[in-house]
Amino acid sequence: QIGFLLDHPEGFCAYMLQKEHELLGKLLEQMNAYSESGTVKMGIVVILTQTVGTFYKPLAELDEFALRVLDLSASLLEGEFVLFFPVLHQLALLGGKRIKAPLLARQLHMRVARLLEKSVFQLETGEVKREAWEVENEEPEETGPCLSSRQKLQWMLAFFAALASAGALSTDSKGSGHDQDLLFDAFICVDLLPLLVRILRKDPQMMETISVCFLLSSVARSPCLVPHMPDVLRLCEKQLPALIEPDGAESTRAKGLAARSAAEGLGPGAGSWEHLALPHTDRANVAIRRSFIHLIGNAGFVPAQNPALLAAPKVLEFLARLKIDADLFEDPAAPLHTKAYCLAQLCALKDKQRAAMDAELLEILQKAEAEITEDSGMTDEVENTADLRLPWVSCVVSLALHSGPILLQRGDGSLGVELLLSAMRLAEEILEESSTARTGGRDLHLALECQQALSSAIGRLSTRLDFGPLRAQYTLYLLGISCSAPVLNLRTSACEHLVSLLSQGYEPTVPGAVFLKTPCLVSFRQMVQGPMDELAISCTRVMQALAEFGGYDVHVHLLPNLEGIMASLGDPNSNAQRCLQLAELFVVLTKERTEEVLDKVIEMPDIRPFLGLARSTQSSRRELVLKWLEAYGSSLYEIDEVSEVFGASTLRGLLHLAARSTLQPADSQDLRRIMFGLVQRRVDTWRASLFGVKEFLSEILITSLLPMCERQPDLVAAAAALFHSCISNDEIEVLERFWSGGHFGWVCQRMASKSRAQLYAQCAVNGGEPSKGAVTKAWQKHADLTAAQSMFLRLVWKLFDMFPNELSVKAVKNEYLMKNWSDYLTYYMHYAWPLRETREIEESTDSALILAMQIFARVASDVNKELQQKLVQQGAMGLCLTVILPNPQEQNKMRAAICPADGSEAEDTDTSEALVLPLARLVAGAVATWLMQHTDAFRWFIDRRTKHYSIAMYSQLHHWRAAVMEQQGSISAPTSVGPLEKYATLYLTLISSLTVEWGLEHVELAHMGVMLPVFLEIWSRHANIVMKHHALRLFSNYCQIHILYVSIMAQMPLAESVASAMHRTFGTWDIRDLRYVLRLLIAALSHALSIPVMPSHVSTTVVQTLKKQPNCAPLVELLQDGGTLRANAAAAKYLLLPKFLTQVISWCEHPGDPFSRTWALWLVLTLFAHEDKLKPSSADVKNDEDDLVLVFSEAADEKHLMRRAKLLREQQAALAKAGEKIDPLSVAASSSKPPRCRIGWLRNSPMLGATLAHIAGKSLAMQWKTAQRLAAVAGGRLFYELLQFQQIAVESMDGQLIVRLLNLPDKMLNLAAVFFITVLSSFHLSLKAENIAGEFLKRFYDMSATLIEGIASCGDGPYDLIARWLHTPSDGLPCELDFRSMLAFMIGQCACPPLAVVPSLELEGQAPETADGKGAPPVAECEAPPAALLDKLAYEIIKEEQRLKSEQVDGKGPLFSPMLCHLLYSLAVMVPLHPKVAANSASVRGSAFAQLMKVQNIVAQSVQPQALYDPADGKRAKLFLYVKATASIRAGLQIITSSWLAADFGSRFAITEEGGKDFIQYCTKHINQVYNNKTALTRVLGTPWERMMLSQGPTSTIAELLLIVCSNDANLKEVSKLGGEPALHSLSRYGESAQIRQQATMLLTKLAVMQA
Repeated sequence: QIGFLLDHPEGFCAYMLQKEHELLGKLLEQMNAYSESGTVKMGIVVILTQTVGTFYKPLAELDEFALRVLDLSASLLEGEFVLFFPVLHQLALLGGKRIKAPLLARQLHMRVARLLEKSVFQLETGEVKREAWEVENEEPEETGPCLSSRQKLQWMLAFFAALASAGALSTDSKGSGHDQDLLFDAFICVDLLPLLVRILRKDPQMMETISVCFLLSSVARSPCLVPHMPDVLRLCEKQLPALIEPDGAESTRAKGLAARSAAEGLGPGAGSWEHLALPHTDRANVAIRRSFIHLIGNAGFVPAQNPALLAAPKVLEFLARLKIDADLFEDPAAPLHTKAYCLAQLCALKDKQRAAMDAELLEILQKAEAEITEDSGMTDEVENTADLRLPWVSCVVSLALHSGPILLQRGDGSLGVELLLSAMRLAEEILEESSTARTGGRDLHLALECQQALSSAIGRLSTRLDFGPLRAQYTLYLLGISCSAPVLNLRTSACEHLVSLLSQGYEPTVPGAVFLKTPCLVSFRQMVQGPMDELAISCTRVMQALAEFGGYDVHVHLLPNLEGIMASLGDPNSNAQRCLQLAELFVVLTKERTEEVLDKVIEMPDIRPFLGLARSTQSSRRELVLKWLEAYGSSLYEIDEVSEVFGASTLRGLLHLAARSTLQPADSQDLRRIMFGLVQRRVDTWRASLFGVKEFLSEILITSLLPMCERQPDLVAAAAALFHSCISNDEIEVLERFWSGGHFGWVCQRMASKSRAQLYAQCAVNGGEPSKGAVTKAWQKHADLTAAQSMFLRLVWKLFDMFPNELSVKAVKNEYLMKNWSDYLTYYMHYAWPLRETREIEESTDSALILAMQIFARVASDVNKELQQKLVQQGAMGLCLTVILPNPQEQNKMRAAICPADGSEAEDTDTSEALVLPLARLVAGAVATWLMQHTDAFRWFIDRRTKHYSIAMYSQLHHWRAAVMEQQGSISAPTSVGPLEKYATLYLTLISSLTVEWGLEHVELAHMGVMLPVFLEIWSRHANIVMKHHALRLFSNYCQIHILYVSIMAQMPLAESVASAMHRTFGTWDIRDLRYVLRLLIAALSHALSIPVMPSHVSTTVVQTLKKQPNCAPLVELLQDGGTLRANAAAAKYLLLPKFLTQVISWCEHPGDPFSRTWALWLVLTLFAHEDKLKPSSADVKNDEDDLVLVFSEAADEKHLMRRAKLLREQQAALAKAGEKIDPLSVAASSSKPPRCRIGWLRNSPMLGATLAHIAGKSLAMQWKTAQRLAAVAGGRLFYELLQFQQIAVESMDGQLIVRLLNLPDKMLNLAAVFFITVLSSFHLSLKAENIAGEFLKRFYDMSATLIEGIASCGDGPYDLIARWLHTPSDGLPCELDFRSMLAFMIGQCACPPLAVVPSLELEGQAPETADGKGAPPVAECEAPPAALLDKLAYEIIKEEQRLKSEQVDGKGPLFSPMLCHLLYSLAVMVPLHPKVAANSASVRGSAFAQLMKVQNIVAQSVQPQALYDPADGKRAKLFLYVKATASIRAGLQIITSSWLAADFGSRFAITEEGGKDFIQYCTKHINQVYNNKTALTRVLGTPWERMMLSQGPTSTIAELLLIVCSNDANLKEVSKLGGEPALHSLSRYGESAQIRQQATMLLTKLAVMQA
């Protein structure tokens, strides 16, 4: 023990520990066995003090010895604390981890902690007392070193500090700090920490402060430290003034604390011995500083809700003072690290940020940023150094997140802006340095997180108004991240922040401007087309926001990416969300209808991938397409068509959308203007290139362009200029494409356009206002319209030169000219031109009109006749007349001048309207002349819709009536014919085709009356034969109206002009005048004979017009003054002359005219119908040709007529004044009897007879029903009127044609044919030299045979047609009875044809025998009529009998008619052919006996012949009555004799048969009435009528029949029952012959025997 104590020999202690440590250990173990002894325990402590306490080194061979020492520690701690605890401290301090673990395992730290607790308690109570065991042992007080409670506390704190620092020197290869012992740390946090806090509360000395701070800092991250942090903060502020105070050790509190430590024997001023070697004050301060920095760095932010240290202003000031210090830590930047970290933790506390900023946090951060930047520059080359920029950026991020607005508004806001800008700069630098190859990607994840956090934090501020100073830099920062960040989520996050900045922030154009200065467009294109859908979607959203909010320049800057967008949209690898976002971006980029946008869209090869979304099942996709289509004025309804067009070409698709855009008018117009401007730009580019414009302007493009241009006038003008430039540049291929594309019609349609000035000019004339739609479509400037239309006309002319034939055909077939040029020409001809006073406009308009008419003329002359007719149907005549005629105002003036209201007739000699646009008018006149060659031209002209043209012509002709006569030219010299005469000729040509009805409806009757003398003057005096002819047409046409005819003929000068015109016409004959002269003659004759010339409705219209229209008063007055009588007399004197009639009839045959031939027959028939029947004297006959044709019953006395008219007018005026209705026409003077016609000139003219025969034959051969009807009727009438007609008619008239008329479904034709056949078949040739010629007889009888056989064979069988006509009821024929009568007669003629006899003097019925003695043969051989026809004829007879009987009045009226006679004649002729059938037919018997009974009744009732006259027979009624009665009776007798007698009916007759009793009763009754005394007396003394009835009656025949019937016994017996006995008795007494009386007597005797 002494040796160890004295280290004797020297080095003994060291040797024992280092060399003989095992021995030393065993020694100590043996000594420990006796540790109860204080001396032994003291010895152990001394040995350990001298060896371990002085020479211990942490060697492996000493570990076992150290463990033995630790095993001894438990007993030595409490007993020998003063000497042993330094040994334990030495082991802990030097042994490090070698000792720490065994020590902890033996719970020595817990023992020391309990000792520490006692010392703390003693320190707190201020008492110094011994332990309990020391009191009990009452050991004497030790001498030597002695430790107080505070000193023990200091040793124990030093011990725990040594344990806490164990392993600090054993660093790893990378130089990282010591390993943490979780068990010991838990001990410090749980068991030791409260004691440490209590120590700090009791004014700790420097050693205590150092140790406590170190221990606290060692467990600064423990959650157990959290509750004690407020105490720690408070104690630090109190005990560490040198550290906390701004002045450091020089502060008052720091100096006071140092003085107190020195007074307590510690520190630099302490005594000679110290129980614990303390560091120098400066070193101690450094230690404290280091520990405090460590504590702040690791626990300054706890507790989380209210961090004690970081929230303290003093601590914040301490942090602010931290900077790089090479003497403080091994790493000079460690304080700066702590500063940055703590600031980051402080800034992360949302609730403390405002207070921190009040404590100049922002300034601290700004200063820290400079320090960190400087430190970064110094440590760039040092590996494994922390980047302090990250925590600094974190500070800014936290402030921006939680106190962003305050950050921007603090002070003037510049400091906060600078911090944010610095943060973005540092973040970029960090990421850039972390991504370099030099760093190997170290801390890259932190840099990325920094980028993301910073972008998110600033992003929250980006929507604020005061974010302006940061907006540009922040945009650039985000663009950099989004384009180049290595992590997907970072890039997508940056994209989202960009979207928010643009869409929600202020001044979005600032980011857009920043974007324009960056090359990000390429990166965006790559991202959009890249494989990552999420990145593409984010980038798409950014571009969408840039386009929407960044400004138009940004929008345009993004357009080059359209192709990439569309390519990615069409990529099948793109997911649904990506496609949707790309589609939205496409809509945003292309929905703006601007030049730049559309220019880029046009260049896109295909946008169908986008349009295909319209067929998606997702509504969001369809809505995008709809939105895009609606932006261009389209809709999904047109998607199929739109897709198809875009499939061909994007340019075509856009043109299609522009053409059909339904946007607001202004928007649509702007869209179309832009589209055309883009096309024009490309045209100019291609035109300047080597290839030329033909490579661009394809046919399809032109087809797509024009529909768009036609929507607005300015583009029409632009299109005109475009294609007109092709003419100027001789670009023929383009024009050929224009033509082949079918755009000629489009050009023509442009001619129908109007300017607004034109519309208002029209409305100024017509009244009203133009519609809004018309104004909208109209051109704004008339000059532009004129220029455009002129260019179009030149284009058409060029196309005409290139394609003359095709253009003409297409123009006509498709109505291109007529539909579109009519309005164009009409306007300039009818209205005042806008800007006409401008010479340039007037000249250009004149040239355009002339060119338009020349084009029209070329088309009209080049096409064939069929197309010319089509051109007429389209209204080409109207177009020409529009050009020729004056404007409507002048037309109205001219028309009003025809019948002026004041009755004046002022002569207007101004014809200057014909000189306006003379060339255009002449061209129009030429075209109209060409077209007049077609009948369709006249058909168009008479249409009601074109009446205004005709009315204008009438008006202008009246206006020119004097000038036309004065300015006459010669057709033989065309140059002498002026424009006015040409126009007048055209007018007359056209209006001459109009009917009278048309004139009455549209021209007015009074105007027609005024114009009629004008036409007469032209006809009679003008040298132009064309005008003369058409004036004749008009004159003859108007003369069909009686009042107009009277207005001419009632005036002697005008009537003489008519005669002069007739002479002139016959002098220079023109075949075209024939029918109109004939028409005039017919009208004159009809008016004279009171034959209606016009239809009844026309006559009614004329009468109503005369009564209602005031301007017709002169005409009415003319009628009242006897104008009709004077007109008829003038016509007879000047017009209806035999020489005129003869000449006209002759010319009707040769040279001939179908119309004239027909109406010549009518004229002749009318003359014969009104023939004067008075037999003329020989003198009259001689001079008949020179006499007047018309013979009036009384001459018209003009003076007398005038007086009478005046008197009647005065009477009507009085009646009108009295209020009675009057008829002004009722007082018109007229003749009571129509005139008669002298036709001796006609009868005595063989030439006329032959001419009429030829005319009849040719008319019959015409396929005109009227001509055929008149030919047949005239043939029948003239055949027996004119001898020469007979001779020629049998040759000129074809009998087959007559027969053919029978089969036509026209009753009037049938009637005429039957009439001709009836006349010819019943005609008996007179004995004249001409009639007995063989050739004539052969032709006559051949015609008769043809006609008779033909009518008999018509129908399905013999007599079929006749039977059907008889059976068919009346259908309104004017002479139905005559028709049926002739049919009945022809049945008889066919059944018994007349004989072909030669005219002779033989009596009628006695035909001369022929040479062979057989007599003349019949002219025809017809089949026997069918037996069924007997009953039909009998039925018709009975029907006629009933009709005659029903028409009698009081027993007066005809009982015999021609119809009855002809029916009986036919039946009588047919009965011999079918006697048995006739004998058995009750109807035949009834019809025959009806005639016999009729005679019996007449005789019995003594009916006088006057009672039976037919009024239709007139003066010959008595003669015709005798003839008809005789024929009827004889025919009835013929029927009876031919049936009963010829069929041997009487001998076989049985009364019991059907009808037998009736027949017998009739016979007996008839015989009783005839054979008596009265009858016998009548035969001798009766009137000729009665004697004729008895002599021609059936009495003898009936008596003979009765006797024959009674020859049979059975019949005789039955006869007696029916009253036959009295009849036989009458016959036996009064019979005509003795034979009859004898037979009657024998039968009476036989009957008496039979009855007996």
